[in-house]
Formats: sequence, C-alpha cells, structure tokens
Amino acid sequence: MNLEVSGLCETIRGEGSPDLNFTHQTEMVGRKSSYPSDRTIMIRVDKAASDLDRRLIDALKSPNARLTVYIIAEV
Repeated sequence: MNLEVSGLCETIRGEGSPDLNFTHQTEMVGRKSSYPSDRTIMIRVDKAASDLDRRLIDALKSPNARLTVYIIAEV
C-alpha cells in the first residue's frame, strides 16, 4: 500500500488473508500482527504508525490535506 500526501509517499508492505473482511465504513488498519477485524485491510505489515515519516504525519495534520491510498495486490 502506498500513502501519498502533499508530494510525500510512504510504502507499507503486508499480507492478505481469507480471514479479512474489511467491512468498516470509516477506518482502515494495517496490523503488524495477524489479528483480523472488520477494520483490518492487511496483516503482518512492515511498519507501524510510529515508523512512518514524520513529514507525512505533519502534512496530514493540515485541514486541507488530501490523502491518496494506493492498494497494490500481488498474487
């Protein structure tokens, strides 16, 4: 998955699972563990929120920030 905001990009790699149903209406979570919930979009990710580039996090704090999420699947 790639996250892009204000010209900054962060790549997060993870896995899918047949146990993931991703049905939550407003939240999306990538988990370092393999715990599935309705918010989980991928598991065993290589970065936690604390690992993300602080410039990207700061850019997201702007009320005008626009986050683009690219989900890339490999089978």
